[in-house]
Amino acid sequence: MTEQSELERGQFAQFEKDGEERVRLNLKNYRYAPAIETLAIRWLAPKDEAAAARRKEALETEQIELARRTTREAREANNIAKIALAVAVAALVLSIFLAIRGHGAA
Repeated sequence: MTEQSELERGQFAQFEKDGEERVRLNLKNYRYAPAIETLAIRWLAPKDEAAAARRKEALETEQIELARRTTREAREANNIAKIALAVAVAALVLSIFLAIRGHGAA
């Protein structure tokens, strides 16, 4: 194993010990030497990718749930509209029937 890879392994172990939040804070506050800063960025990269994937998955899940809810609500609205149409047709038939019956009695 080369000296560089041993340095990386040791520094990555230190990053793990410090935790992602502290490493980010140290980067933000320029507390690392340039070589260590580069390693910190490399160490954080897969964590950033995983976090982005989780956010994307959460967003997709939310979009799917929104689409399902919208579909359910649209079906419910259609059912209400069908009932309203049936009531309107029944009222129209009844009014025609009463109008015809009324003329016949007069």
